[in-house]
Amino acid sequence: MKLMSKYEVLDAELLSNIKELITKNTGLEFRDHDHEKFSKVIKSRIEFYKLVTPEEYYLLLKNEISNSRSDEWRELTVLLTVGESYFFRDKRQFSLLSGKILPALIERRKKVRELRIWSAGCATGEEAYSLAILLNEMKQSLNGWEITILGTDIKKEFLAKAISGSYGWWSFRVMPENMEKKCFSKKKNTFQINDGIRQMVTFSFCDLLRDKFPSIENGIHDMDLILCRNVFIYYNKKAITTITEKLANSLNESGYLITGHGELFSVNMDPLKTRVFDESVVYEKAAESRTKAASAELPKVFPQKVLMHEDPKTSSSKIVEFKEKKKLQSFIPDFLSQASLLYREMNYKDAIEKAESVLIEEPNNYYALYLIGSARANMGDYDRALFFLRKAIESDRLAAEPHYMMSNIARQRGKLEESKNELKKVIYLNQAHIPAYLELADIYEIQRYIERARRLRETALKTLMLLPENSTIEPYEHMTAKELIDYVRRILSQSKE
Repeated sequence: MKLMSKYEVLDAELLSNIKELITKNTGLEFRDHDHEKFSKVIKSRIEFYKLVTPEEYYLLLKNEISNSRSDEWRELTVLLTVGESYFFRDKRQFSLLSGKILPALIERRKKVRELRIWSAGCATGEEAYSLAILLNEMKQSLNGWEITILGTDIKKEFLAKAISGSYGWWSFRVMPENMEKKCFSKKKNTFQINDGIRQMVTFSFCDLLRDKFPSIENGIHDMDLILCRNVFIYYNKKAITTITEKLANSLNESGYLITGHGELFSVNMDPLKTRVFDESVVYEKAAESRTKAASAELPKVFPQKVLMHEDPKTSSSKIVEFKEKKKLQSFIPDFLSQASLLYREMNYKDAIEKAESVLIEEPNNYYALYLIGSARANMGDYDRALFFLRKAIESDRLAAEPHYMMSNIARQRGKLEESKNELKKVIYLNQAHIPAYLELADIYEIQRYIERARRLRETALKTLMLLPENSTIEPYEHMTAKELIDYVRRILSQSKE
């Protein structure tokens, strides 16, 4: 009997069965536009084993399911995912790392003088080396520190290239030229990373879904920063949840997880707290005291562009005194702007002191009251946050945003019904409030009201499609409308399966 020809068309039912088997065993998810690539990969594996019929490959996979270390399952996972990378991929996230995240971690860890970073799904190593380059630029602040940068991937060929530290020009397409010359030496048609930077990074094999971590044995534990970008896009929700839980458990308290934009939308992030910066969303591991009070069912999201304030009845001693009170009114816009900037930099105490001054002159200033409540919520001071959010509602009965913030606080406390009621108020006051539709859908899905969740997401999708593709929506400013549309469509397609 002749072998299957590479030009032969695979039976649709058999291909569907193979897809289902792969999804169950690996968590990989396949969309309609993946069909051609998927067919080519399956054909190539049938040819590799010189099998007579496609059914034989299906049986081969089925027989290997019990073997978690099966080379074929690992090879198949590699072939069905993309390993492209380049230095400083996503300029905004690396700007956030260099300007805020890494300095904050260095300040936080200065007593122990140790920093542990993991590039999970590092492909050919550009991301891990980009982190090493950033830290090398900060070496004056890190003199005498113990620095660990670990890069892991599922494909051994990628790891071999990463270890070699040799790259072609395409890997440098967004890298600043001065940094390229400083950190690499050119050898004919390739660029070799300098030994000092190469020695900062260790590479090893890791299957994020199947391997166990945190683990002392493989060095994946007590991480201060984990980058796992453009990995989750290949997995279904169950696999994403499994991997995310293991990543969270591998972080130190107050450590950060950074993913690709929108990859963890609608995924339960407990005990990770969402931090929204202008450049990107990141996830910070909550301290144990916060974790116990947090909802175990939904992620925690608070908008970024807000200010902070305390109840003036309890903080009058901190209020800035002015000899001529009338002069204050002209300073209010500046104070709000300065406080907002301090808040974005996570300098909460100074932002509070700056924002306090506003309510001296304008005690019913809606914007100040709303921003104060939002900031207090971010700090976990929920009772004071609610005090100011309710004051903001008294100041403007038609404002939807305070109700949205109150829904987040209720969600933090595990009060889903209360959160639902606040989100319904948001939609009543602002029928184009996309986050309210999506977050209300999340709650309905958890409560197994699948059809209600679907309808809400469809409404959000219709609203999104009216927006310009490059526009952004608070608090999802890290995503364009087009990216959010793609993500909502993906969730809707999952719910039909």
